[in-house]
Amino acid sequence: VKSVNKVIKAKHPHVAMILWGFNSAYYSWGILASGGGYVFSASGNHYNAKDVGVANSGAVEELCQILALIQAGILPKSITCSRVKSEICRGKAAMIISGSWATGEPRQSGVTFWPGTDPRGQWQAWTAVRWGLNSVPQAAQVRISICLNIYRAFPSQV
Repeated sequence: VKSVNKVIKAKHPHVAMILWGFNSAYYSWGILASGGGYVFSASGNHYNAKDVGVANSGAVEELCQILALIQAGILPKSITCSRVKSEICRGKAAMIISGSWATGEPRQSGVTFWPGTDPRGQWQAWTAVRWGLNSVPQAAQVRISICLNIYRAFPSQV
C-alpha cells in the first residue's frame, strides 16, 4: 500500500488513495474481519455470546495495519464521515468505504459503489458498507493508477 500511495501522490498530490471513517469500528469491520475477526462465534444456528473475536490476533493485526497507514500519512489522523463524503464528491479521494445510506450525493458526483463481502466472497451482516470508486475527472486517473499498481504488486491475487 505504501508503494502504491507513493506512486499516486507523485502524480496526484492532492488526492487521497482511500478514506473512511476509521474511528468507527463499523466502517473498519470489513478490514478487521478480513484478519479473522468476528463478533460472536457461530455454532449451528446459534451464536456463542461468550466467544467474542473482535480482539483476536488477526483482528488486532488488521487494526495495527490501519494504525500503520495513519503513521505513514496515508490516512489522516482523524476524519469524519461527512468529510469522507465531501472529499470523494470533490474528487479528492479515489476510493472510500461508506454506508449504503450515504451514497446519494457521491453517486450524483460519479461514484460507483459495490457491496462489501468477506475475504471468501460471502455476504456478511456488514454489506451495508460500500466500497466507492470515484470516476469524477480529478480522481479517475488516480483510481486507474491504484488498480494498475495493485495488479503489478499482486498479479496472482487479482
